[in-house]
Amino acid sequence: MFVLSLISFATSILYLYFGFYVLLLNPRLLINRLFFLMNAGFCVWAFGYTFIFMTDKTAAAFFWYRFSSIGWCLVPGILLHFIIVYTERIKRGWFFIFPAIYLPGLLFIFRSFTGVLYAGSFEWTDSGIIERGAVDSPWFWCYLAYNFACLSLSLVFTLRYYRSTMSYRQKKQCLLIIISIALPMLFTYLFNIASVVYKLNIPVIGHVSFVLGVAGMWYAIIKYNLMAVTSTLAAEKIVAHMMDLFFLTDPSGKIIRYNNQVEKILGYDMNELVGSDFKNITAGEPAFEWQFAGRDAVFNRMMNLGTRSGLIVPVNMSASLILDDFNEQIGVVIVGHDIRERLELVRKNEIIELELRLAKKIQKNIIPSVSPVVPGMEIAMAYRPMTHLGGDFYDFLKVRESDLLGVFIGDVSGHGVPAALITSMLKTLLDASGVTRLTPGNLLKFVNASIIGQMGGNFLTAFYCMINIKEKKMYYARGAHVYPFLIRDGGIIELKSRGGLIGVMEDAVFEEKETDLKPGDRLFLFTDGLLEAENSGKEFFSERLPDLVLGASSGNVHNLVSGVIDELMKFMGDRHFEDDFSMIGIEIK
Repeated sequence: MFVLSLISFATSILYLYFGFYVLLLNPRLLINRLFFLMNAGFCVWAFGYTFIFMTDKTAAAFFWYRFSSIGWCLVPGILLHFIIVYTERIKRGWFFIFPAIYLPGLLFIFRSFTGVLYAGSFEWTDSGIIERGAVDSPWFWCYLAYNFACLSLSLVFTLRYYRSTMSYRQKKQCLLIIISIALPMLFTYLFNIASVVYKLNIPVIGHVSFVLGVAGMWYAIIKYNLMAVTSTLAAEKIVAHMMDLFFLTDPSGKIIRYNNQVEKILGYDMNELVGSDFKNITAGEPAFEWQFAGRDAVFNRMMNLGTRSGLIVPVNMSASLILDDFNEQIGVVIVGHDIRERLELVRKNEIIELELRLAKKIQKNIIPSVSPVVPGMEIAMAYRPMTHLGGDFYDFLKVRESDLLGVFIGDVSGHGVPAALITSMLKTLLDASGVTRLTPGNLLKFVNASIIGQMGGNFLTAFYCMINIKEKKMYYARGAHVYPFLIRDGGIIELKSRGGLIGVMEDAVFEEKETDLKPGDRLFLFTDGLLEAENSGKEFFSERLPDLVLGASSGNVHNLVSGVIDELMKFMGDRHFEDDFSMIGIEIK
């Protein structure tokens, strides 16, 4: 019997160890506290049987038996509560089930101390002390039913959770829990219950079998992070997998530990820097010192760190104090973000910005900034790209005859560099257009044939007109461009003609038309960015443009263009333009 007593005492210590181990990992978690209480119940159960196996007196045996009942009466309910929490079966309004779980256990404890609950008597044999169950008592069978129900429900809930979870880690946890419940349950029913019911001369040692179940759960905690128990474990994993460099130093700056990213970026082996001064790896930093602002962050600034091979790594460093319960400094946490990619990106952006400024200057030079001087005509224009570079383009084409002037306005789909490159190509084509510039339809055909296959998915809309100021005639053609306005006698005539997108189809047709001009006529050419400008009230500028153009007919053509721009700025308010816009005003004298 001394051996059984020693085994019982050893298992009570193991239960206590397992319980405190998990509780101390994170006392705030309910599931950790339940695991501790369950082990405390097992500990009381095993501790009571330590003395039952040692005594040879009935009164002493019943005393320790009643003491141990505190454990074995409460453990089934605590185990079920633990499983309910672990399998996340608690739903809103379900808290009423916990009194139903624990009240029977408390009632059984009361019965154990005031009457016969499970064991009716004890006998001493050559095999040791033997329990004789009170099988004639309803309390005996009620306890068995309660115990069996709690253990069975725990198994059922865990099995269902095993089937529903998609996590490999959680499936491993469930299997360990199922085995940890099922095997001790089987052992206990065989030895504790069968020996009592069938009056076998076998000592009751069920309290020992459950140490295997508790050990299985403990293994699940260590191996598969059961219950996400540990704030310590979580912190360890977070630090280990941080993408930033992490250092922990003592108050003097001596490195205590660092993470894997330090090894990866700086090339130091793990623990190689432990005990060395953090200043030793701050490459070229003059007199680096901690700069505390009271108890707040130490610093947040850019520094250079040296790698093991002597390279320099620029990092954005921040640090903060670690204080103990007495508000005394016990260490410093330093976090560094490798900014080499960011600095390289800044450098590349600066190059791109410089190139964009140069491209803008080039584009500005290919778009006329001064209107041509043509007798009998007054010309005004305006151009505004949405970004540094735009896709709008206009030009004035002169021929040998001084009374002829070609006017081209176009809009390349898209914005930025691709659109600007296409406008540069247009300038070259117009300069090389030769005699085709005399007839608008032929010019647009020439441009279309020249840019087919070179637009990179973009397209061009354009309007081109040739004005003969001597004969007061205008010939024009368009390629899917917005209709220009001819302002005459207080009304607006839209210059319509058939024509498709330019740069899309080789056999595109551009209808050429002609119209007579009168002194006082005004031409207003523009791109669709003017029509599609939208204010905060979801109103388009196209709804106001005709009345605005007519209202400005009393002034000269420069006032017309500047007046449209002023009204457009008022119309937009603080909103950004979604497209480039260009406009040309021509007045026939």
